Amino acid sequence: MKFGQLQPGAHVRGLDTGGIAEIIQVRSFGADALNLVFRVNGKIGERLLYRGDEIPFELVQPGRAYAFDADGALLRLVSEAWRLRLAHLFDPYLGSGPINLLN
Repeated sequence: MKFGQLQPGAHVRGLDTGGIAEIIQVRSFGADALNLVFRVNGKIGERLLYRGDEIPFELVQPGRAYAFDADGALLRLVSEAWRLRLAHLFDPYLGSGPINLLN
């Protein structure tokens, strides 16, 4: 990782032991020192970083927590399986008890 890639909004692994840090503020002290203010798991931290200390850091691209690009046919199959599993609750002729689809 390069020294200039440490910008506000960047997500960095290795800056703190608590996980992936989101950089909030970067303050430069000359060409060889940066003061980083970052957030990890809701906690704010601060670290003075010198040129050469950034080597073990890894820039992480934040991803989406949820995506809506799954296979629609598979979603329909799973929904139908759950409907059949719970059918005995609504119609006693469809089954005498819950169906275990996982085994």
